[in-house]
Amino acid sequence: MLLDRYMPEFHSREVHSIRVARPPTQLFPIVRHLDFSSSWITRALFALRGLSTKAMNLDAMVSAPGPFRIIAESDDELVVAGIGRLGGDLVTFETESEFEAMQEPGLIKICWNFSLHQDNKNPGSTIVRTETRIQSTDLKARVIFFFYWLFVRPFSGLIRLEMLRIVRRTALADDSR
Repeated sequence: MLLDRYMPEFHSREVHSIRVARPPTQLFPIVRHLDFSSSWITRALFALRGLSTKAMNLDAMVSAPGPFRIIAESDDELVVAGIGRLGGDLVTFETESEFEAMQEPGLIKICWNFSLHQDNKNPGSTIVRTETRIQSTDLKARVIFFFYWLFVRPFSGLIRLEMLRIVRRTALADDSR
């Protein structure tokens, strides 16, 4: 997995998956250009966090000038990364090498992916999986983030589950056209 290359070691992790009755080749374009604006849950949670609810799609989230970047992409996986400082400031970076090089104290590095795996038990179906990994660059950041994550994790999981449901709903809606 590409995610293992960019964050093999982490302090926190969250994984969600869903089965979609489509082959991976049909699903990757949906995942790559995911639009989650149809989810009122995601819009509400983004607004509570102070994130923009105007362009709620993956393309807008990773475009400049923003704190998230796609740092790796293959035919079956997409890795998005972000960096925050203690206190909530987001750190901008442009390239995957900049993301990897940032190791100063007080940073919280986040990688999350979407990966597509052929479902061997259900031919023609795919397991769409998203994993979030968090790594702190020092003990103070790790301890502070631990308490923050206790509160935020359920909501982060809810957003990821909504994204997976949107992937499935979008893929199945393509049949009805």
